Formats: sequence, C-alpha cells, structure tokens
Amino acid sequence: VAAYLLMGDWYADLKEDYGQAIPWYAKYMAMRPDDPEGRRRLSAAYLKAKDYDRVLETLLTFVQEHRDAVEVMPIAAQACVKQEKLDMASSFYRAYISRLNLEDRALYEDVSLIASKEEVADYARTSGAEREVFLRRFWSGRDPDLSTPVNERLLEHYRRVWYARQTFSKGRQPWDRR
Repeated sequence: VAAYLLMGDWYADLKEDYGQAIPWYAKYMAMRPDDPEGRRRLSAAYLKAKDYDRVLETLLTFVQEHRDAVEVMPIAAQACVKQEKLDMASSFYRAYISRLNLEDRALYEDVSLIASKEEVADYARTSGAEREVFLRRFWSGRDPDLSTPVNERLLEHYRRVWYARQTFSKGRQPWDRR
C-alpha cells in the first residue's frame, strides 16, 4: 500500500508530473480512504494539475467528516478561489489558521513584509484586541473589491504564506530567515 504513495511522490516531487502522480495517489486512497496525508497528497496533485473540481470532490466531504484534518484546508481554499467560491475559501482559510499554534498563526498575521514602515511600527505597538482592529483596518484598506463580502487580497496573502511554507521551508523554522 505504501508503494502507491511512494510512486505518487516520485512522479509529483521528482518529475513534477502530477498527471502521473494522481493515479498512484488514487490507488492508495482506494485502500486507505480515511488517511489525511494520502488525501492531502492527492488533492495537492489535483491542485497542481489545475483540476479544481477534483480537489473539492476529494476534500469537501472528507473535511466535514474529519474536522481535525487541517492540513488539507488550504488546498481546498485555493481550489475554491479558482472557482470563485470566495466565501467558502475564506471559511477554509479561517478554519485552518484558527487551528494553528500561536507561532504558526503569527506567520499568517504578520504584515511586516507588505506594510509600509509606518504601518509596521504601528503594528508593533499593538497587541490583543487592538492588534485585531489594526489588522482588520489594514486588510480593509487593501481590499480590491469592496462590493464583495470577502477580501480577495487577504485570501491571496494566505495562499502566498502557505505556498512559501510548503515550498521553501522544508520543515526549517523559522521559514523566513531574512
């Protein structure tokens, strides 16, 4: 059974051939349908292959039945964004971030790399509820479409942080060593 995962990983990680990785991950999932790691790998391969319908087909019911499977939530969120289901994407990201430990959550809330020097100084002076107000105001000012209930720029920020952590950190902490 583990051989299916290994073959999927070989195609996905070494060959970057997600079309070839998907059948191997799918075979694994047929044998272990409740395995969150296998589900994450399969849905990530669908995401890379830009098969957003399959990402959601693979994850929506699974996430409802396995509320602790937080590692798949950002993948589902990205597929939702691509399908313009922004409310759903926002819900997935919020659920994901709320379940992270404080240190990891801080990475998603950190605006120092995209804020002005003045905003960074203001951010540093805040804490608790005051910081939440600051972040709401900060992101409201960057919302590209005020007519929608979701801040598309914030969703993109979450995607970029998640992508950087998945792609560049390789388990190293802190993930950004500037």
